[in-house]
Amino acid sequence: MKYIDLSHKLEENTPVSPNDNKIKMERVKFLANDYYNDTEITTTMHIGTHIDAPSHMLPSIKNIADYDIEKFIGKGILLNFENQKDISLRNHDKQRIIKDSIVLIYTNMDKKIGSSEYYNDHPIISKELCDYLIEKQIKILVLDFYSPDQLPLAIHKKLLSNDILIVENIKDAHLLIDISDFILSVTG
Repeated sequence: MKYIDLSHKLEENTPVSPNDNKIKMERVKFLANDYYNDTEITTTMHIGTHIDAPSHMLPSIKNIADYDIEKFIGKGILLNFENQKDISLRNHDKQRIIKDSIVLIYTNMDKKIGSSEYYNDHPIISKELCDYLIEKQIKILVLDFYSPDQLPLAIHKKLLSNDILIVENIKDAHLLIDISDFILSVTG
């Protein structure tokens, strides 16, 4: 069995959205004086690799903690859209997407994290693909880019209102390209 971590490290130089403040990390307890080490972190929740819950975009109060653990584990389905910006429904993907799966969109965009292109000219999920993911009742949509859409964030809202969580900003999805059968475990 092989394990692959697809998340970005959380540290002071972790790239954040241009709309958010940088992460601040400060050592507040020291082993020599306090008998243990501790670090205070100040940040928004929408940084690095993260999960969008319904409360992020909707008048819902449903947060990540409101889901059972089963929501975050499922059969992984990788859709390879390497170096493409238009993420649309393709016939050969239809049979692969199944109920309760976790669909991962690979574009190779993670290599550009922190750049203007990453935040302003990222891939977009088509309405047709969004509707199909809802129809198939997937658990989670995982992206190696910033967002499934642009303002007014209709794809975000549609997925979240149908209880499909969104994981943004993963890295290294290319390591899964030649693996046909894998399980994704997503933590918030």
